[in-house]
Amino acid sequence: MIYLTLEGIQMKKINKIGILAFLIIATLLLSACSLTYVPDNKSAFDMDSGLLGDRSEIMFDDDSVLVDDDRELINYADEEINESDVAMTVSAVEGDLIDLQPKAVDPDDDLIEYTFTNPFNEVGLWQTQDGDIGRYLITISATDGDLVIKEYVLVIVYPRNKAPVVECQEEMVVFETDTVSLNCNFYDLENDIFSLSYSGWMTSDEYTTTYDDAGEYTVIVSAEDSENNTIQKEVKIIVKNKNRLPILSGVEDIYAMETEIIVLSVGAVDADSDNFIMSFGAPFDEDGVWVTADGDNGDYVSYVQVTDGTDTVTESFNIYVEHINTIPHLAPIEDIEVTEGDVVLIETTISDAEDDELTVTFSGWMTSEVYATTYDDAGEHYVKVTVSDGQLEISQNVKVTVSNLNRPPVFIVPG
Repeated sequence: MIYLTLEGIQMKKINKIGILAFLIIATLLLSACSLTYVPDNKSAFDMDSGLLGDRSEIMFDDDSVLVDDDRELINYADEEINESDVAMTVSAVEGDLIDLQPKAVDPDDDLIEYTFTNPFNEVGLWQTQDGDIGRYLITISATDGDLVIKEYVLVIVYPRNKAPVVECQEEMVVFETDTVSLNCNFYDLENDIFSLSYSGWMTSDEYTTTYDDAGEYTVIVSAEDSENNTIQKEVKIIVKNKNRLPILSGVEDIYAMETEIIVLSVGAVDADSDNFIMSFGAPFDEDGVWVTADGDNGDYVSYVQVTDGTDTVTESFNIYVEHINTIPHLAPIEDIEVTEGDVVLIETTISDAEDDELTVTFSGWMTSEVYATTYDDAGEHYVKVTVSDGQLEISQNVKVTVSNLNRPPVFIVPG
């Protein structure tokens, strides 16, 4: 019989493995770097069952197993192991580094080699990770090359207090003047109270952009619980440029007369300082000028258009062109020759382009269009014929020549 002596652990009887018996007095020293931890949230990890869900059935290769909920008897490597066979228990928290450091003494001064079952490596180290919660039965074997002894260690990994969970979009794209709403989702697995903060381009979860915000930015969303566990998420914000329309000024209705030169006096500004091009609708030329002519009277609709290369703004306006008054037309009147005693008739042919009402007046030797000459009218006379539309008039002087009519002598009978 070979006996193994362990400090602080009851004596155990070990069956002889070979013909040659030897006594190994071993002291198993296990260190786990401050691994004692009792979770606050016992509902998440049952101290009695020691397991979450179905993890008690997970196997580790061929020689390590999570402890079954029924811990009175554990099937292990084709052996039946009672919980009383466990030499000691090591407690740790997710994320801890567990270091098993067994030490044994061989009376024959033979070299002792140790092996560990998974998840420990060949030197007895296990770096636990999130999700390693559970109870693990570990076998530590010591051999002098001939005989082997084993000890069983129960390793319990408890859940660590985790930082709050922050769920945000990794990237958001908006346009200038849009409102950025981060709308992150926050929660804490242990239901700890936690605080939130925002830094970087935004200091709160919402921001309304301006026309000066085009660019790419980073917002850092932080959450910290009452255990000082902190998590940060970066959100990339892309603000795209939003073009501002050019603004036209001075576009008004126009009133003009025929033959007038109309010059548009309009302006434009662009808030983004973009270069812009202005154009004009007919009947204006490329410089915004229209030289009206006789006959252009009427009502017109035109427009001014400005573009910054991205957007175009068009404003319409009305042009009211009034007919310009022109001088009435008086057909030339030929000179008239008559003899004393004849009747002089001045015939006129008149017209008006605007169809205005016309009046004809005579002045000078005649005051009307008809005159009966007398025997005293022999000679040359001039008559002024004037045609008026009420605003404009035209005149012509007509020469009337009256020839003398010789009359026979007349006897005077004495009374």
